[in-house]
Amino acid sequence: MSYTLSRRGFATALATAIPLGLMASAHPAIAVEGATLASDRAALEARLDKWRELYGYGHKPFTFDGFEDLYVNDDSLTALDSFAPRDTALRGWANYRALWEPLINQSFTGQVITRFDVTRIEAHGDMAFTTLLMWFDARRNGQPFSTSQAFTHIWRRIDGEWRIVHEHGMGPVLVDGREISPGQ
Repeated sequence: MSYTLSRRGFATALATAIPLGLMASAHPAIAVEGATLASDRAALEARLDKWRELYGYGHKPFTFDGFEDLYVNDDSLTALDSFAPRDTALRGWANYRALWEPLINQSFTGQVITRFDVTRIEAHGDMAFTTLLMWFDARRNGQPFSTSQAFTHIWRRIDGEWRIVHEHGMGPVLVDGREISPGQ
């Protein structure tokens, strides 16, 4: 069974999600429910809690062990990220994991999430999207490093579980040309 978004469905989800990331950065408390059921919202919040817990790996080596429960584990996964040094667009779980696991371990040590704001959760049927802003501290090349990132996740309910089918990460998050600090 294929779990890919149609071009129209994907474009619609992104067209809706991208402006929200910008709007939410100016208004961090935004949470528009629309037609989202409380049970879907709670399930997606729980999935994001698990994602945050796994992504804030602290002083142990980073691993994608545990993430396979959150993402589709096949070639239908797509991902875009501004940090990747050469492949900013990836397709497939195996390619995603093969790039990011060693790259994160080479680039950052001791990553601790200092703030994590879910800015939007929307679900309609078996499709959903979430947006979030995240700040973290780590060491990069042995020096203290702090930054922000924004993520948009597109989810599909598969066999009753919400799974990420597309991820777009970018950072740092800038407003008026300045990075947003965790206190804003």
